[in-house]
Amino acid sequence: MVTVHDILLYSRLNILLIIVPLAITSYLVHANRILVFAANLVAVVPLSSLLTCATENIARESGDVVGALVNVTFGNLVEIVIL
Repeated sequence: MVTVHDILLYSRLNILLIIVPLAITSYLVHANRILVFAANLVAVVPLSSLLTCATENIARESGDVVGALVNVTFGNLVEIVIL
């Protein structure tokens, strides 16, 4: 079983998760648009890493067919969200 500790240590990029609340706050307080964009751009990196970790764990637990479907479905989710 995968714990929260394992997930957070999955990648060194997850240290950037502290940027996520700052990015949301910068948007809500109507900060400079460039600051909001930069904060959200940096925040996407660890979230993408978490999505990759989750996808790999689901694929490992569910078998080859479902795992491949999950990887295909969520593999490009970050690119779709950015558009």
